[in-house]
Amino acid sequence: MLSLNRDTGSVINHLLSASSFMPEVGDGATILYGADRKPATVINVFTKGKHTYAVVQDDTYTLDQEASRTDRPAFNFSRNEEGAKSTFRHTEKGWVYVYLNENNRYCLGGCYGVVMGYRERYFCLEI
Repeated sequence: MLSLNRDTGSVINHLLSASSFMPEVGDGATILYGADRKPATVINVFTKGKHTYAVVQDDTYTLDQEASRTDRPAFNFSRNEEGAKSTFRHTEKGWVYVYLNENNRYCLGGCYGVVMGYRERYFCLEI
């Protein structure tokens, strides 16, 4: 779970980050960072030691002009095989971002999380 104020300024992202849904390859995912969310696709799920990991890759998104005639914009998502990849470890508090260090070990890596099972694009426009 993302820590409110330290990892995210969004209560919604804080609550979403506690998700423990176990994905399969091809499932949608939503990467949480700050108050924003971006779509991704699960491209690998594996176990190393006692932990389960999922690798997600950023998706491409376009604004759906017809569906966006309401207050909230709607997006069409598509797989982007050139998109950035991120790895997450499943914990009792949800999925947390990890990175592979120079000793080939996964280390906790920071301030963003992921929700497995659906795609969403949201960006906070602070004025």
